[in-house]
Amino acid sequence: LGDQMDAVMNYGLQYPLSLFFGKGDLKINAHEFQSMINSLFIRYQYNVSCNMFNLIDCHDTARTLYICQENKDLAKLIYIFLFTFTGAPNIYYGDEIGLSGGNDPENRRCMIWDENKQDLDMKAFFKKLISLRHTHHSFKEVDIKWLIVDDSGLIGYQKQSNDEIINVYLNNSNTNQKIKLERPFINLFTNEIIEG
Repeated sequence: LGDQMDAVMNYGLQYPLSLFFGKGDLKINAHEFQSMINSLFIRYQYNVSCNMFNLIDCHDTARTLYICQENKDLAKLIYIFLFTFTGAPNIYYGDEIGLSGGNDPENRRCMIWDENKQDLDMKAFFKKLISLRHTHHSFKEVDIKWLIVDDSGLIGYQKQSNDEIINVYLNNSNTNQKIKLERPFINLFTNEIIEG
């Protein structure tokens, strides 16, 4: 309203991401995740949502890979959601090269500068996500249209801007999932056309 800070560190987003995609004892299902994300949209005004400092981990929390019990695929799902969410996605130093660690002081390990010791697959993944976010304005839009929320672990949602519609499907389970596509889509990670 002009008399407050524009935004804050969005721990309100970090919490459901950790509980849904993480491997801890406190685990939530897809519907609980959806409910927690929807509550963020109720709590924050539109202009605040656009400016939130969105994080998964930081100097005060365990690192993303640690939260996911070193499962890179789960960590990637978290970051896909973060980068397709409104606000400013934050990457804590080292996450982009696979740095892990529990709570303080393990989460403040020294940066690995030697490329031979970095996870270059993870680094390439982050570069691709950053590139996609810069290219596709829909990633930054506030509104989410939920397409699939299934307690098997599958969620799907749609982001839309004036010139494009992007569907995001995340499989947070140990089994393959099938979805029916009503029309052909382009996989933004591989540029292949997917039909049926």
